[in-house]
Amino acid sequence: MGLKERAVPRVWPPVSLCDHLKHATKALLKQLRGCGLTEWGCSLLGLALASKPFGLRVLDLSENPLKDEGVKRLCDSLQSKHCRLKTLSLKSCGLLDLSCRYLVSALKSNLTLEELDLRDNYVTSVGVKELRDFQPGPGRRRIRIYHDVHSGEEEVYTVPSPESCSPQPG
Repeated sequence: MGLKERAVPRVWPPVSLCDHLKHATKALLKQLRGCGLTEWGCSLLGLALASKPFGLRVLDLSENPLKDEGVKRLCDSLQSKHCRLKTLSLKSCGLLDLSCRYLVSALKSNLTLEELDLRDNYVTSVGVKELRDFQPGPGRRRIRIYHDVHSGEEEVYTVPSPESCSPQPG
């Protein structure tokens, strides 16, 4: 049995999963790709991310059926001062445009997120536009957003930092 199967079994009693996530190591949390995590699991994962400042920088939740409700629950934790994620991959998670609205809301208070992968979801140009229209505040670095909305081609969009939008003294 590999690390993935031992890390997060597909069905756990709520207390055990919550306890596991609170005591999880960074290496273990990186193994959540395709583990069957649902929106309910996102609530517990969010509690762990928001309550334990262990410095997780990369979180790959790709290929899990999170849907919009899971992203909403996860975004609540992204707003915590303890959450220091730089890269969040939500590839193939069954997301719709509503997820983009939740992510924009989280980005307003999370200054550390630099990469967001939304490829292979059901996000349309409407959702991508919401992310593109996001205006970062002071202290925000640029954000790279990966998506494949237009004609199935992969696209990378960078939301510029406020400093790069300021006129340069001449």
